Amino acid sequence: YFNRNYDKAIKAGDTILAIRNLYYISSIAYKKGEYNESEQTAVKALRFLDTSTPSPHITATRKSFYNLLGLMYSEQKNKPKAIELYTNAFKMSESASDSAKIYNNLSIVYRKFDDITNAEKEILKAYQLLPRISDTITHALILDNYGVIASQLHRSNGITLMMKALGLRESQKDSSTIYTSYSHLADYYDRIDDEETSKAYALKSLQLAEKLNSASYKNRALGLLVKLSDDPIARAYKKLNDSI
Repeated sequence: YFNRNYDKAIKAGDTILAIRNLYYISSIAYKKGEYNESEQTAVKALRFLDTSTPSPHITATRKSFYNLLGLMYSEQKNKPKAIELYTNAFKMSESASDSAKIYNNLSIVYRKFDDITNAEKEILKAYQLLPRISDTITHALILDNYGVIASQLHRSNGITLMMKALGLRESQKDSSTIYTSYSHLADYYDRIDDEETSKAYALKSLQLAEKLNSASYKNRALGLLVKLSDDPIARAYKKLNDSI
């Protein structure tokens, strides 16, 4: 659908509409775990943006692509590239919400590379901006990540923050971010050896992943369920798969 709309927009000479469709294509590919296609599509869109007349809309669109690419590079374990993109995104930050999202994403990059000290520094910067932000989903995003980091540091407020984030996401009926909360809660309960609760959240995340038809989401949920399995062969497979 979006590919067809992109082709129509190109034929009509409507660059703005073409870029919008490229964002949807890139975002969908990212959620499916098709990172190469997602990156190529995003880079194509940035080339269009480079030749477009500067405007607030163009700046906002560029920020969206930078954030998407940053998440993608983080998933691909490309720490320098992810940090470079988010640092560039700061130059276009125009609001507390913009800055908070970038701080949040930087903290995720550091967390993925087990640099929990810098992860906490960045998420605290985002958390301090919350009083200036009205958007519920942005609040949930930052509270959830802060909760994950706090729990990894064995702080008692970690689970409180994560549950508050889940409540906010459920109030907005945002399936994609609810999946993230379920996944983080499954990890949390696994870390504290509450296998039953961990499995319950892992199953919930798998059900949502199937509903969203996201290959990367399904793979992550299945990976945790395999890890929690009593089957030694399944556990050995999970360990091998993680190392690849």
